[in-house]
Amino acid sequence: MIVADEAELLNVAVTESLRGHGIATVLLDKLMTDAKNAGCTGMLLEVRSHNCAAQHLYKKKGFTELGVRKNYYSNPADDAIIMERGL
Repeated sequence: MIVADEAELLNVAVTESLRGHGIATVLLDKLMTDAKNAGCTGMLLEVRSHNCAAQHLYKKKGFTELGVRKNYYSNPADDAIIMERGL
């Protein structure tokens, strides 16, 4: 989603049997390139606090933690870590 000059990543998902093959990295790279080409200067996202694999990917791609939204997710309940990156 793009609002003004910021992109917000709402969801990236790779089926479990295909994880570990770099698909999420390719998707994220494409999304960041498209956002930058659309004039965005930054990207925001929220990730489950227990999703260590996703957090690792985002940190590897230059995202940093901004804060935490307590009890943001349900089924199962979890906090959201807010992350951002400049484009």
